[in-house]
Amino acid sequence: MAALLLKHGANANHRKIVIGAITEDSTHSLELVKLLEAHGADLHEVFVNENTDDPMNALSTAVDWGKEDVAEYLRSRGCVLPEGFEEPGETETTGDEIVDYFAQHFGPVRKQSLIEIVPTEPAIAVHVVPSSPERSCVTFFTTGMSTTPMKVPAGEDSEYAHAELYIELPADWKYMEIADADFGWPIHWLRWLAKYPHQQGAWLGGPVTIAAREEPPQPMAPSVPFTSMLLLADRHLKRSDGKTIQFYRLTPLYTEERELEMREGIAAPMQAFDRLDISFVVDVNRQNVCRSDR
Repeated sequence: MAALLLKHGANANHRKIVIGAITEDSTHSLELVKLLEAHGADLHEVFVNENTDDPMNALSTAVDWGKEDVAEYLRSRGCVLPEGFEEPGETETTGDEIVDYFAQHFGPVRKQSLIEIVPTEPAIAVHVVPSSPERSCVTFFTTGMSTTPMKVPAGEDSEYAHAELYIELPADWKYMEIADADFGWPIHWLRWLAKYPHQQGAWLGGPVTIAAREEPPQPMAPSVPFTSMLLLADRHLKRSDGKTIQFYRLTPLYTEERELEMREGIAAPMQAFDRLDISFVVDVNRQNVCRSDR
C-alpha cells in the first residue's frame, strides 16, 4: 500500500512519516524506511518530541523503540543522534525488575516510555505492552512509584507500602495519541494516582479502593462516561531487595458504581461485576452494573 501511494505522488516527507514508519507495530519498519528514502524522505530531519519537548530524529526513535536493524541502517546512511540524546543504559535497577515482570507476564515492553519522566519525587514513567496475537489488549504500567514507600497507617498491612499501577485497554487503543483526551486519559490517571499518595503522605488503602479526582466526580474525557477508578491489588512481585511490590489494576467506574460502594461497601460493585461477567479490560461502552435491569 505504501509503495502504491508513493508511486502515485504521496509526499515522503509529510509530517513525521519516517518516525511513524519506525514506531509502527509490525516487523516492516526497515523496509518502509528504505522505501521512503527512495522517494525522497529526509532521514536526518530533527523534530521536537511533543511529549518531552526534546529533539528527536529517525535514529533516536529507532534506538528508543529497540529497532536495532533500523538504527544500524540509519547510521550507515550517515544519521547521527540529536544533541543531548542519551542511549538507554544497561544498568540494572529496581525499575528494571518491574519491566521484566510485565515482559514475562504480559508481553514485550516498548523500550521507550510513553511519557516524560515526571519532574517530581519519586519520578514516574509509564510504559506500554502493545497487543499481540497472544494477548489481545494493550497494557500500560508505571515504574517509579514503588521507589519510595507510601505512608501506611499504624496497624495496617505494611505489605502495601510499595506499589505500581497498570491498566488494560482494547487492542486497537491509540496509545501514541497522548494529546487526544479520548485516548490520553489512562496516562493522566496513572500519573496522578502514582503521585497522589506520596504528595499527600497517604497510601492506597490496602488491597482494594476507589479513587475520584474531584467531588462530584467528572467524566475522564469528553466521550468517556467513567468518573472514578477502582484499584485492585491483584498481583505482586517480591523484589530482589526483599520488598513486596503490589500491582494495582485500574478499572474505570461509572458514578453510580462508586455511589454503590459508598452505600454498601466494596463487595457490592465487585459482586455485580462478577454477576454480569464484566471484563477488566477497559470497554468505554460497557454496561453500567447499577443499570443492569434497564
